[in-house]
Amino acid sequence: MSLSSSNRLRQQFGVQSDEFRIILIGKDGTVKRSEASPVAVSSVFTQIDAMPMRQQEMQQRNQL
Repeated sequence: MSLSSSNRLRQQFGVQSDEFRIILIGKDGTVKRSEASPVAVSSVFTQIDAMPMRQQEMQQRNQL
């Protein structure tokens, strides 16, 4: 039987099926943030916007 995408991710990151977890994964594949309780979406977007690759992306967009 094939695992669903969410089950594969839970297995990969060691998250039990009855456990809540938010995991932010960078483009390099490393975990940038892991929280066991809900967080404000704005704080996640702020963290993403501060990442170097995102900064480059925003600068390139502003140059167009």
